Amino acid sequence: MNKTRAASAQASVAPRQLTRRYATYIFWLLWLANFINYADRYAFLAIGDHVQVEFKLSDTEYGLLATSFLFVYTLCILPMGLLADRIKRKSVVAGGITLWSIVTTFTALSPNYGVIFATRAALGLGEGSYFPASTSMLASAYPLKDRAKVMARWNTGLLAGLAVGFVGAGILYSVFNDQWRPVFYVFGVPGLLLALFIFLSKEPPRLAEDDDASAEIALARGGLSGVWRNIVELWRIPTLRVVVAMQALSFFIFGVALVFIVPLFDRQFHNLAVTPTTLVGVATVVGGITGLLVGGAVADALIPRYPGARVLVSGWSFLISLPFFIGSVIPLVFGLGLSANVRVFGIFTPLFIITVALLQVNTGPLTAVAEDVVTPLKRAASVGLTLLLSHFFGDLFAPTIAGALSDFFSGNTFFHSLGITHNNAPGYAFLIIGTPVLLAAGLVGVWGARFTQADEAAARAGAGK
Repeated sequence: MNKTRAASAQASVAPRQLTRRYATYIFWLLWLANFINYADRYAFLAIGDHVQVEFKLSDTEYGLLATSFLFVYTLCILPMGLLADRIKRKSVVAGGITLWSIVTTFTALSPNYGVIFATRAALGLGEGSYFPASTSMLASAYPLKDRAKVMARWNTGLLAGLAVGFVGAGILYSVFNDQWRPVFYVFGVPGLLLALFIFLSKEPPRLAEDDDASAEIALARGGLSGVWRNIVELWRIPTLRVVVAMQALSFFIFGVALVFIVPLFDRQFHNLAVTPTTLVGVATVVGGITGLLVGGAVADALIPRYPGARVLVSGWSFLISLPFFIGSVIPLVFGLGLSANVRVFGIFTPLFIITVALLQVNTGPLTAVAEDVVTPLKRAASVGLTLLLSHFFGDLFAPTIAGALSDFFSGNTFFHSLGITHNNAPGYAFLIIGTPVLLAAGLVGVWGARFTQADEAAARAGAGK
């Protein structure tokens, strides 16, 4: 009886909410985690063409390096999301950062393709842990009405890290006299300090404004059957299935483009005013941050009039991006009777910036939707499940598929007769893969927005039980 009364009394006491200032502090710690994650990840892609040359890799083998990372990353996302729903989320985030920082550093020691394949795979173990836990912490620290904007702002760290990874790694490669290995020492160390700050921070209470007082231990006591029940319950939510489909198609495009765009530039263009890594990095961060901020703000602003606005806005952004995507790739593949500078800076760069902006519109809204349509104690698991499936059906095999398609084109005499060579084959792969994928993503979003209102209402009802 005493235990029952004590437990009841404890449940009736609301935990101390974070102050606005401390919520901001948590936001910036997690923003830096996102930043360092993507800086570490894309530093490799910035100088990966040099790794490809050193180890004499085909496009298929090079694509497999990205797939090895994504395979482990994908497998870890859901277990880490479930773990983050059961223990302190800050510990999951800090542990993941520590692991991926150590692995990034050890990448510099890779003596052959097999070892570098293993380090890329191990990187996925660390990076797969932080995303579900981070988004859950942010959802607890900020009110429901602001979540799409907060998630969008948080994801600017992704793009800033991507840009720094691309640009910084390229600069360091030159500083180190065209040696790629020392670059990873520079990128690996900062994460260890950040992990310490996150571990020492306060854990945001899970009882945000729309949470109920359920105890976390109820989830932990469910065992494996409880985990499976969580997964089945989440998958039954129509909006989450729509989110998975849209994210998977979006990830597929980015998985192909960001792995092969620098090698394509190196093969097609020489003596440009800026390096390919600088151009792609700056264009990505300018377009991406614009799309993230505008997408989150527009989706939140439309919510009062259109309950499914977060999904609907995402769907339309994919459809609108399609002609810009095609227009940005064409000058990389075809001469068009124009100089290299006109093709790259006059056509590709502005269209690529617009394409990236439109493809990033969905990031904040879809992350927020994955949090909104579930009860508070399942938020990290929801994000984990959607990301696991999105990566599995999206970018997990995308680089390998694109690399194999590029090798097939460049190694076939029939396609040689059509003007497809080793130099421009990745561009043809972009066009063949990207066009139907973007069209499908847009149609799924426009159709799937109808489910959001009912799913959010069900989640609120479930939280109030």
